[in-house]
Amino acid sequence: MIASAIGKTFLDAYNAREKSHLSAEEFFEQIFFPLFYDDEKIMQWVHGSPFFQLASVEKKQHIPERRKEVFGYFKSEIAKGKPHGGLAIGYPAGNKYDSKGTYVVEYATTSSQISSLEIPLDPETLYLSWIGGGLGIGVQGGLCIFLNHADILMKLFEGWTIYRTSFLNKISKLKGSQIETWNGQWLAHCLGEDFIPEHPLLEFSPIDKAGERLETQTWLRVLAGIALNYSAENLTGYVYSYGQTNRSIGFIPFVLPQIKRPITLFRKLFGATVKLEAEKIEDLFGTEYGFLKACEMGIIGLKAMAPKGVQAYIGSKDSEAKIPKYPKNTESQPLTFSIYITWVIAMLNNEELWNEAEAYAQALVAYESGAGKGRMDRTNDIKTFLSASFQKPILSALSTIAEKAESKEPFLELGKTIHFLPNDNVPYFMTLIRFRYAFIKK
Repeated sequence: MIASAIGKTFLDAYNAREKSHLSAEEFFEQIFFPLFYDDEKIMQWVHGSPFFQLASVEKKQHIPERRKEVFGYFKSEIAKGKPHGGLAIGYPAGNKYDSKGTYVVEYATTSSQISSLEIPLDPETLYLSWIGGGLGIGVQGGLCIFLNHADILMKLFEGWTIYRTSFLNKISKLKGSQIETWNGQWLAHCLGEDFIPEHPLLEFSPIDKAGERLETQTWLRVLAGIALNYSAENLTGYVYSYGQTNRSIGFIPFVLPQIKRPITLFRKLFGATVKLEAEKIEDLFGTEYGFLKACEMGIIGLKAMAPKGVQAYIGSKDSEAKIPKYPKNTESQPLTFSIYITWVIAMLNNEELWNEAEAYAQALVAYESGAGKGRMDRTNDIKTFLSASFQKPILSALSTIAEKAESKEPFLELGKTIHFLPNDNVPYFMTLIRFRYAFIKK
């Protein structure tokens, strides 16, 4: 059903732009079928469909006359109005009727959105499901996203012809049936800051090294492109996987301002010192979780943007926090550390705490340098303090430092800051102090 809704949103937008009045059936026959199926290489693999049977069972997709015959059969079946997964995207595997004509639900791995009710569906709705099905966005992890957003759907449509003419028809080794994967690659590319509409293929290399398949785009790169272009909006996406086994993850909210925040914050904090393409920077966010795990959080927002490995520097109830180790032979910050810092500041939603963390780190270094020669007690005091992530052990360690310090004021102020911070923010603020301290010590 959701595929039909996506198809309708798209077709309304298409007709509005083209000042046309095409029905779903007319669009399918005039535009969709010629692009997707009237060629030896098909663009979409719909398990159990007549086009699937022609290509995989008969292996006669290369015969134009046979393609036309199958298309005619497909249209006649659609006209009957009793759809199954081979005639409509995302529907049950097959509709069965007993000897009395009573509808019987078939449960199978290829079924989706099953209901015991026989819902009458007109052919227009079924054609819309095919159009919508061609607009799924494939991301790493074998999952796809439907986004009911007219402008995004139009951008995906604009990529269909490029996929056909510039890739499938020109690269002999390139396998077909990867429209969802293409959509993910194309959307991330066309929403990128370096995209030039007049030269759409510039700096675009979505194919694997063997030249046989499209590489799947990361979910973060796709959503980052959307967030940077539509940050004033929040979107709800339908996450799924259709194939030999159908999976429905469900409707997931994408909080675009949160997804955008660490990317723009990174550029503000480190853009002048870290020379790396923006797209590679984006790849480092969101690596702690796979897309499925991120969806299990209930929303895709800032928490899902966590970079891999950052938790070790934040600490937990079960483990002490690590103190970063900066290289001594360079003044530049390692890129991963810059990414960690950016995400932590974004979680705090307070850039001023980064500057405060530096002042407190300076005080810690001064305290440590006041130890007598060969004495390690102050170094151990600082290690105890920096390894703690929660308020009680932090304040206890800080009390020890304040008692010994020649200048107590910075540590008293730090104690007040820790005390009044929300409990959830304390581990993140301590993480900033750790990174500031480690960088100064380097």
